[in-house]
Amino acid sequence: MVKQILQIIPTPPNSSDGIGDYALLLAIQLRQDFQVDTRFLVFRDDVPVEPTINGFASSRLPAHNPAAFCSSIPADTKVIIIHFSGYPYFHTNLKGAFGIGTPFWLIDALRLVVKSHQLKLIVMFHELPKLHWQQFYVFEFLNPIHSIVSRRLARMADAVLTSSTNLQAILSQWLGKDITKISIFSGIGEPESVPPFGARQPHLVIFGGSPRNRIYQNHFPALIQSCKLLGIEAIYDIGPPLKLPEDPSSEIELVAMGFLSQAEISQRLLTARIGCIDYTPFPGNLAKSSVFAAYCAHGLLPILTRYNPSEADGLHLDRHYLVLGNKLDDVNLDRAAAIADRAHEWYQSHTIAEIAKTFFACIANAIA
Repeated sequence: MVKQILQIIPTPPNSSDGIGDYALLLAIQLRQDFQVDTRFLVFRDDVPVEPTINGFASSRLPAHNPAAFCSSIPADTKVIIIHFSGYPYFHTNLKGAFGIGTPFWLIDALRLVVKSHQLKLIVMFHELPKLHWQQFYVFEFLNPIHSIVSRRLARMADAVLTSSTNLQAILSQWLGKDITKISIFSGIGEPESVPPFGARQPHLVIFGGSPRNRIYQNHFPALIQSCKLLGIEAIYDIGPPLKLPEDPSSEIELVAMGFLSQAEISQRLLTARIGCIDYTPFPGNLAKSSVFAAYCAHGLLPILTRYNPSEADGLHLDRHYLVLGNKLDDVNLDRAAAIADRAHEWYQSHTIAEIAKTFFACIANAIA
């Protein structure tokens, strides 16, 4: 008998939030290591969803109400893993900030399904909803209305997981018990082997969604200066098209790659020396970045725009990453290689296989 679970994701894989990609890689690993198959249910009801995603059955929630939700749960479902975030479970505009459209119905629907199917509910909190004004964060505080749903969801779950040290503290306080924190793995997979640092081309890669534009808008002079200090000859930008600036000195070439497949991104990372990321909006949460994880998994030297206090997750400045313009004139090839090697070593306890083990431990009894 095939062991099967349902993963609820906010948006399909290859969406900007990256959660669908996370769930898909998890599904592949669960199938490979534990013979557990996955069905996907996409929460957002206004996006196209293919009937299969990489060989996994998938469907879209037809409407946001309890009846539509309950009818979308297959009768033989014994485990649901819901990948929870702020968006799109909640609106991000002003109406959403005041609670209009908040899915209070989701908790009641899940409670009905859990009872009728006698299933186990696992909640992976990728994010908790913060206060917003349009597309901007207003405060670092949680949205009090949206948090009602998040708190109820956590309380009814059989197991709660998160990828964030900050969220772990909040969830543990809500539930009055310790919550398991698991690290984020590389969102573009993991190569079987990585070439030595010295054999790579003198290239720097910047990839991800539109937020990578912060690097060009806020840190471009430091980026160019750092490239010169580190012997980098070209910057490869991967992701949604941006208007890239030009190096005034014309010494550093900027190459817009646009959208690439995961395999193409992986290959580009394996040939470059450095990966740059701006993670300033998330202090203390560097281990939560799938882009940073991808750099580490592929053996690049990660370089941040600013120091990120993530020592609680074992990440230390000048040991696992560098910062633009921060004494880079002292960094020679050997030192850069040593930092890249330590970042790659750090990642080995954060692999997809390791994370799949944690999820399987949560669901094993329900699908035995």
